[in-house]
Amino acid sequence: MDDKEFISEVTAEINEALLEIGIEPINVPLTVGYIRVSSASQVEDGTSLKRQKEQIIQYCQMKGLGRPVFLSDEGVSGYKGKRPGFEKLKELCRSGNIKTLVVYDLSRLSRSVRTTLEFIEDIAGKYSVEFISLSQDINTSTPMGKAFIGFTAIFSQLYRDEISYKTKKALDHKKKNGERLGRYPKFGYDSIRGKLIENKEEQRVVKIILNLRDSGLSYREIANLLNGRGFKTKSNSSRWYAKTVRDVCIKNSKHLS
Repeated sequence: MDDKEFISEVTAEINEALLEIGIEPINVPLTVGYIRVSSASQVEDGTSLKRQKEQIIQYCQMKGLGRPVFLSDEGVSGYKGKRPGFEKLKELCRSGNIKTLVVYDLSRLSRSVRTTLEFIEDIAGKYSVEFISLSQDINTSTPMGKAFIGFTAIFSQLYRDEISYKTKKALDHKKKNGERLGRYPKFGYDSIRGKLIENKEEQRVVKIILNLRDSGLSYREIANLLNGRGFKTKSNSSRWYAKTVRDVCIKNSKHLS
């Protein structure tokens, strides 16, 4: 490692430490690498934080961009627009302290077309940040890169929509067949071999709750009455809350307020 590389690496480490405690970095504008994983499974399929970091460092060295400063989000879905590392990244872009932003893959930035395009156009573009995605060979400093970013973002959205569609289809199938959804079946029912069967004792409590609601009592007043008579909730707790009562009303009738 020569003196220039050593100084670049030390400066990057100092800047990462400064960013962690909310202090403006030195030697700006910076080259920044943003890395993200949403689950442990991504460690196994080649997109671990370490793997992303190595690829970005290698690219920056090859292109003479110096040692990048890294911002990261670990265990956070790319569907979420608000992520700690991502928010810090946007703030740094707006401050004018970033010259180049590098990600391993466009999906690491976001899986939402809207979030991706808003970032590229309204933040990176507005504050003159060069955006580079290694996997898709995207560089927004070139006309082709700017055109290609829109097409690639659409595929990320398609991936998201496909997952949502499959999840909804699976849930609809379970509902149609009377199968339980979630950790506990709704109050008034038991789950036997995946099927919902009425629980007579709980059904009696449901009728009490609905009758009390019809008489004009609030959810909190009903909860206090149930607690006073020692009725158990679905999780076998002896403590009822206004929200617990409201959930029972919503799931067993059209009693809303």
